[in-house]
Order: sequence, then C-alpha cells, then structure tokens
Amino acid sequence: MLRKGELLAQGPLEDVVAAAISSGHRIEVASSEVEATLRILEPLRLGELTVDGAVVSTTKHSDNPSQISRALANEGIYVRQLRTERATLEAAFLKIIEKADSGAGA
Repeated sequence: MLRKGELLAQGPLEDVVAAAISSGHRIEVASSEVEATLRILEPLRLGELTVDGAVVSTTKHSDNPSQISRALANEGIYVRQLRTERATLEAAFLKIIEKADSGAGA
C-alpha cells in the first residue's frame, strides 16, 4: 500500500489485513457470569480478553468457536450470543492510514 510515494504496508493481502487489525470473538453472557467466563476462557488462548458490560471480547479467533460455547456450558454458563469478528480490508486500510498519520505528527 502506497500513499504519496510512501510505502505504508506490503505483503499478501491476508497478512496485511491481519497485521493491521485483529479479529476475534464477542461472547455475551449474563452479567453475573462475566468473571467466571474470563476464568474459563483464559486457558483457551484467545488473546487479550476485554469486558464491556456483559460482553467479553477476544483479540484472537478460534478455528472452532464451538470450543468456546462448550467450555462455558461445561461450567454451567450458557452463551447468549457468540459472534466471530473478522478484520476487513476497509478496516485494515483505515487503521494503516491512521497509524501513518499519527506517525507523521510525531
């Protein structure tokens, strides 16, 4: 990716998108079960876990999302919603431009 003659990113499209922006999962559970959900998800190596209300987000995605719902169900936590978030070319493009702009202002 070039902008005004400056190389911002290069490589296979999949690698450029993956390097620019992360993808992961959004798991909604009952608000009373968030702490237990974090404890159960930790060993699954889904990257950084963040919480926004009753939604736990991961920074990595699993090739088999059913392992998430199965691990939680085995502990009596039933997922209200499980959504896989995938990085898009548009989001990656905007993130690369944002990084270049913030670096130019430094």
